[in-house]
Amino acid sequence: MSVQGVLNSYEKCNKCQKSSFAGGHMKEIKRDIYLNRLIRRRENGLIKVITGIRRSGKSYLLDPIFRNYLLSEGIREDHIIKIELDRESNRRYYHDPHAFDQYIRSFVKDEQMYYIILDEIQLVDDFEYILNGLLYEKILMFT
Repeated sequence: MSVQGVLNSYEKCNKCQKSSFAGGHMKEIKRDIYLNRLIRRRENGLIKVITGIRRSGKSYLLDPIFRNYLLSEGIREDHIIKIELDRESNRRYYHDPHAFDQYIRSFVKDEQMYYIILDEIQLVDDFEYILNGLLYEKILMFT
């Protein structure tokens, strides 16, 4: 499916097209420029870091927009790993990078490429060592 096809599918979706806000309607902000940048750099061997101000749509760009693009390109669902580190259930990894590394690796079942979406990765001590290790093992990730 083309990038435009993915974006068009969002426009048709009621949930994504309009949402109530203070009694009015707010249309979804398209992120096709950023999506295209991710797609062009998808397999360049580097970790992708999405930065921006709070509540600007960084996580939304990766999931569902980029996630749905990957699925439309034939990437299997179980090869897209998303971990939200700002959730209470993941606080145990903040000061235990070894446990976090093992947790990520528990999802990896074969030699194919995996896409890892890590939201709020900066909360984990020494996260850069974990990411570098996964990168060198040819596991592609987004954070």
